[in-house]
Amino acid sequence: MHDEHRNDGENRFGRISELRLKATARDGVTAVPELYASMPFKVMHTFDVCERDLPGYERLAGQDDGRSKLAAPKQLMVMSVSAGIMAGDRQELTVDVEPGAALSVTTQAFEKIHRMEDGEHAERATRIHVGAHAYLDYRPLPQIPFAASSFSTDTVIELTDDSSHVAYEEILSCGRVARGERFAYRDYRSHVRVTCSGTPVFIDNTIYRPTSTDMEGLGFFGAYSHLANLVLVNLDIDGARFATIRDYLQSQTSEIGANAAAPASDAPGKDDIAGGITRLATGDCLIKLLGHRAQRLQDVLNKVRDLV
Repeated sequence: MHDEHRNDGENRFGRISELRLKATARDGVTAVPELYASMPFKVMHTFDVCERDLPGYERLAGQDDGRSKLAAPKQLMVMSVSAGIMAGDRQELTVDVEPGAALSVTTQAFEKIHRMEDGEHAERATRIHVGAHAYLDYRPLPQIPFAASSFSTDTVIELTDDSSHVAYEEILSCGRVARGERFAYRDYRSHVRVTCSGTPVFIDNTIYRPTSTDMEGLGFFGAYSHLANLVLVNLDIDGARFATIRDYLQSQTSEIGANAAAPASDAPGKDDIAGGITRLATGDCLIKLLGHRAQRLQDVLNKVRDLV
């Protein structure tokens, strides 16, 4: 992932920053017996999490198909003692959810990607494995790329088979809008690859370079400032449930995509959103939304989670 020919600056922590964790099922309850975090990462003990807050969990956990049932879920909150992503930062995150375990992973705060000098860069690699009859809800809080920042993230999620369940959420801001920083970052690159039994389910390769791309043009953000993705894999979303989610999103997006090409100066109300739900080739689902506030997108996605 790292370009050896680029001057990324020095990693403040003297080495790659790592977070490694393994969740397992013990006596019907999820535990995290293996956890390693180096600076700037810090992880508190696991929390109980409401089963209703995990999309599809209650339905999946109640299935009696002769296979292992999901353990009671736990949540981990990843924190950072740093002010955010800085020039030269290199991070590696590894999450392993073993058979029967059910884990929710979130972060403490919005992630700030700070200003960098020309030629400087930061990067993160995330590797996630979800075992058979296991469940993962991965929902870090939104990212805010500051002016002149350069960041790349590479996420690979491997599901053992169709009994491995995943909800993966991400929200990206255009920058510090209140400070007049709208698409002022140098570049933002994100590669997400989800596979099940080795077969690709979802691949998203995004490269945003505002200096060479009209980020407010048609096919990009338009009048909006925030982008959200929610990928739902092996959550048994049947036709009726899909229609319910679609109808809800349509009720929130009076004209889906109609405002996306409008200039920022003509932006609609702050709570207006655009987007919808689609079936992937595997039958799994992707929700993609544009909006003006991260909180608004989070609220809509939380409702979608309730409907899954």
